[in-house]
Amino acid sequence: MAGSRHRRLAAALVIGVAIGTALAAAPSQATYQGKNGLIAFRRYFDNAHHVSGIFTINPDGTGQRQITHPPKGFVDDQPDWSPDGSQIAFTRCVIDHLCSVYVANADGSGLKRVSPPCPGNTDPPKCADDANVTFLPDGKHVAFTRSTGNVKHWRDWDQIQHSDIVVTDLNGGDERVVLRSGRIQRRLQLRLLRARRQALRV
Repeated sequence: MAGSRHRRLAAALVIGVAIGTALAAAPSQATYQGKNGLIAFRRYFDNAHHVSGIFTINPDGTGQRQITHPPKGFVDDQPDWSPDGSQIAFTRCVIDHLCSVYVANADGSGLKRVSPPCPGNTDPPKCADDANVTFLPDGKHVAFTRSTGNVKHWRDWDQIQHSDIVVTDLNGGDERVVLRSGRIQRRLQLRLLRARRQALRV
């Protein structure tokens, strides 16, 4: 999972640079316009982190309930509540590989894939890697990062060629890219190259 995780971390870093740090000091609270209530979280079932599901629980620790039951070879992660608390968006990931966005009702029913289907669930560039999903305030759309293209392999981490912010409705339609990160990533690559050159000079 390290390679895919590093690519998603690099993508999230690029998106963070573009958005800024406006939310960095914000206190933990309910989803936008929602009321504080059930907590959604991911739980691993094994030490290797190869099996996980999405759970909900009351703030006092009671009423724990498993919401998702991923098939063998997949892990569920990154849950986010809809503003009215009726649905949960999350990512379902192939172990050690790419992730896709899903939505389910708060009780686990109505599971629906939001990301476009990709036969074989292979890594980029053949399939997109969708992650970091969050509901928009209208409760009818979600936003997430999409990593596509070739992967650049550095000594300690991997960098995906493209990482965009995508908005779509809950059926995977009306999809649009609201932020492209190509220029930012090229600048980061230049900075890395300059840093390496300076390190060699020292």
